Amino acid sequence: VIVLPAPPWGSPDEAVHDATLAAARGELVALDDRTDWILDVGVGYGGDSYQRTTLIVVEVKDAARLDDAVGAALRAAQGVLADEDHDGNADDDDDPDDRAVAHQLAALRGRMQTQTITANDRFAGKGDAIADYLTFTDQFDFAFARMRATDALTGNQIVAYARALFDPEHLHVAQVVPTGAAGSGASGARTVAASTHGYDLPAWRTAVDPTAADRPEPLPPAEPAPAIDDFRLVNGLRVLLYAERHSAAFEARLVFPRGTVDEPAGQRGVAAM
Repeated sequence: VIVLPAPPWGSPDEAVHDATLAAARGELVALDDRTDWILDVGVGYGGDSYQRTTLIVVEVKDAARLDDAVGAALRAAQGVLADEDHDGNADDDDDPDDRAVAHQLAALRGRMQTQTITANDRFAGKGDAIADYLTFTDQFDFAFARMRATDALTGNQIVAYARALFDPEHLHVAQVVPTGAAGSGASGARTVAASTHGYDLPAWRTAVDPTAADRPEPLPPAEPAPAIDDFRLVNGLRVLLYAERHSAAFEARLVFPRGTVDEPAGQRGVAAM
């Protein structure tokens, strides 16, 4: 298990970090496919909120090849968005392999945007998500901040971030060796050899000033009342329009002035169709 730093939940670096992990995941899968002595490779998060870490899990046939596995995994992860000519520019489109990288980056942005919108629209857990935003961030854009950060991602930004993140000088390695004994839990113990390096991952929280409890927080400035345009189209349709110029989202609803009370006898449910 390779343990690396990770940004806190909702931080400005979270979008580029997630994009880097997604790109590295593909490189690690390719490494697994072409290396017979590597049995499995995975990458993701460990922990939660302010105590997160990045984890790369490498399963090998021979524990003696741990150093080889770590080196191979880090090299693969640092090779994200590499084109065939290796010109050092992940954002150009001079030839077909550059355009392939551009397509890969666009697909990555699209998947991340879809995941953000899907998670934000999901009713279950919405209260927890809002509480996390208010607890761990200092902005009130919620998912829109993540969407803007995702849209602004560049190939060179991800490449540079991957090289810094998967640096062999800034990691911890834990070797987990199965005992071969049957059972699970306490009966299936594992021998673990951990790194002796000091703990240098991000701190959970900043220092607390006790005197701050006696100082009320200033209220944010009042938002101006929304300007709503109310007009009718030539076909008689009434339109209520509110435009938020800085929003990355658009929502439209078509409301009919009819409901279940208007349903004819014997045709219950028509209003809901």
